[in-house]
Amino acid sequence: MIFHVLEHFQQVTGARRLCMAGGVALNCTVNGLIADRGMFDDMFVQPAAADDGSALGAALHVHRTFGRGEERVRMGMPYWGPDLTEAAIETALAARRDVNAQRYDDVDELIGVAAQRLAAGEVVAWAQGRLEFGPRALGNRSILGDPRDAKMRDHINELIKQREEFRPFAPAVVSESASEYFEIAEGKERYYPHMLFVAQTRPRYRDQLGAVTHVDGSARLQTVDKKENPRFWALLKQFEELTGLPVLLNTSFNLKGQPIVKDPAVALETFVVSNLDALVIGDYVVTQSQSDARSIGVSRR
Repeated sequence: MIFHVLEHFQQVTGARRLCMAGGVALNCTVNGLIADRGMFDDMFVQPAAADDGSALGAALHVHRTFGRGEERVRMGMPYWGPDLTEAAIETALAARRDVNAQRYDDVDELIGVAAQRLAAGEVVAWAQGRLEFGPRALGNRSILGDPRDAKMRDHINELIKQREEFRPFAPAVVSESASEYFEIAEGKERYYPHMLFVAQTRPRYRDQLGAVTHVDGSARLQTVDKKENPRFWALLKQFEELTGLPVLLNTSFNLKGQPIVKDPAVALETFVVSNLDALVIGDYVVTQSQSDARSIGVSRR
């Protein structure tokens, strides 16, 4: 039915560029099929395509109606929500008696520690900067894991996300390597930063990406650009240094029935009641306290 509608309006308008919004546009499989068919020269899906996108639609309508002709560019990453400020993180940590936190003044060292934990098979929550607008965790409020072993998918599904075992997780991959690991047509890499298109994992990598490749060989991937999210990109590159793969399993930082975490207090509470191994929030690496100490352990590197 979707293709019937698209074919009709393409014949009527002659349009070769497609922009979609609305809840139907969150169907990643259909989006991938539209991209593969080659009906359009360019395609864009608004990352908050469901009802939450109405706010953006209203703003765009006002801009078009009353604006002064300011040029708009193609939408980038929707990191538009509340920020994780250092002051808020420190306040939230000070209120906890059940975690240990270590601060790293050297960002490269922080990323190195996170990558080492992931390469060792740990499941790490990653909370950085501003919250994503829309339903997908795009590297600022994510739960991350090693993508290589299908058992990681089962582990996260059973113990952390508590959802059906068949549901796959998404691979996050650095943009410049995406077409090496996934079947992306040349020139269409720009479709994938918002985790809204399905592509096939290349056959030679399916065994190496068992936790993020569905049973039919597909993956709902997210490409990560260095300019758009330099810290997440650097984590992927550091993981590549350790494992040979610039790919991580990425799912939203929340538990079953909860929204994606918004602020440091919720991030810490979610971490404490979950089976996560570590939380990297801002410049801190947080772990569960192993003692009954009455005060939080905070150290600085």
